[in-house]
Amino acid sequence: MKRLLLWLAAAAALMATVAFAFAQSSSIQVEKSWTRATPTGASAGMVFMTISNQANVADRLVSASSGVADKLEIDEMRVVNGKMEMRQVSDGVSVPANSSIVLKPDGYHIMLIGLKKRLKAGDTLRISLAFEKAGNVSVAVPVKAAGATNDDMHGMANMPGMGNTSAGNVPHTSNGMMANMPGMGSGAMANMPGMAPHSPWDISISGAVMSDYNMRGITMSNHQPSVQAGFEPHYDFTPALQAYAGISGESVDLPNHAAVEIDFYGGIRPTFGKLGLDFGIWYYDYPGGQCFNMPPFCPAGSTPLSNGNVMKASANWYEGYARATYTLNDYVNFGGGISGSPSVWNMGAYGVYYSGNATLTAPAAWLPSGVGAYLSADVGWWQLGTTDSFYAAPPAFPAGVPLPSYLNWDLGLGITWKSLTLDLRYYDTNLTKAQCNVFTMDQTATFSSANVTAQNPFGLGSNWCGAAFVAKLSVAISVLSPGMPMAHMKM
Repeated sequence: MKRLLLWLAAAAALMATVAFAFAQSSSIQVEKSWTRATPTGASAGMVFMTISNQANVADRLVSASSGVADKLEIDEMRVVNGKMEMRQVSDGVSVPANSSIVLKPDGYHIMLIGLKKRLKAGDTLRISLAFEKAGNVSVAVPVKAAGATNDDMHGMANMPGMGNTSAGNVPHTSNGMMANMPGMGSGAMANMPGMAPHSPWDISISGAVMSDYNMRGITMSNHQPSVQAGFEPHYDFTPALQAYAGISGESVDLPNHAAVEIDFYGGIRPTFGKLGLDFGIWYYDYPGGQCFNMPPFCPAGSTPLSNGNVMKASANWYEGYARATYTLNDYVNFGGGISGSPSVWNMGAYGVYYSGNATLTAPAAWLPSGVGAYLSADVGWWQLGTTDSFYAAPPAFPAGVPLPSYLNWDLGLGITWKSLTLDLRYYDTNLTKAQCNVFTMDQTATFSSANVTAQNPFGLGSNWCGAAFVAKLSVAISVLSPGMPMAHMKM
């Protein structure tokens, strides 16, 4: 625990130093940025935010740009003769000295024209704002659910002629004025010339190299480097409901000599405003394993591992899961989950895993254009049952050994750039070396009389569950919507 606190203090100090350095580089601060998810086929959207000018002289927002759309405009929504009109503001928007302006649905806002991909709830897009004096400022814009509202949005619904129309449904003409255009359907913005409707299908691809593959505080690669690759198709029934299925593989080094983990998973991800849910099932497959025990548990001629531990040829298992994530604001989200299996690692023991997490995201204004940073932490409790007789520990447990339930935690600092993420993370658990050996059957465990317990009568101790530092470089892209990150992660 002392090491964890020291690591936490060091990471926090580093984040504060980086934040201070970049905060001084610009007089413009941007917060409360957001946009709505768009329906299939929509070719435009709106971005809202609060812009603060901390300088003693006025500045001006003159333009905006982003790879998410063909063109970005600064527009103004206003009522003229009882009708809503939207016009382009060609000379930009003034930001008074030591003051703030709010870009909102019923006023100034940034228009995304010619969307190159569908905006999906839970994702984040980046735009660059150009100011006369402060220069370019990169902004991370969270995508809220299609029906998202906040205090800034209430005024729009009450304006003449608007009813319950959402900002994403307002037609936008080439001259910047709102009009009733032939062929305009209700519920989506008109497609601009040459823009094809976007498919609800998408495919995410991920890859990673890491110094160690750690799962719930336990190394799966014997503290050696590991690689990962994943493939996930998903389908959006609505902007707030997605179904997905995927396959992922990691290199491992297990006691039964399995060298790869292949994961098959699938589920649904509904969202309700700031709350995102995830329900699914995950199957872990470890091909190529060998049986290490005496007959009749293993074929004739089999023996235990060289250190006396035993393991089945198949360590395959599955678990169902339910998770929730709440996005408090642009900078803070937290969540929790529960998963359960009738036989963890095919040991015959049930497992129920409870987890919680929190992430702090650095404001875009703190960092160079295109760079992001976060600090995140996870904590989990794995409640475990009793194994079958294959893993018996006589004389106390001849029919199966009670596995040690345990607490695990991790803390990490991440740096993102485009589709790349560098994650530096500390892991630890409260398992002793003896308890770790009982659960993992580590082929590298060694004897110590201090490790002799009723559950671990042969005195082997493993270091697979102790403190570890892991560096991971990963990439995640979407084939049909470039720049959209892969959403799924293990608990």
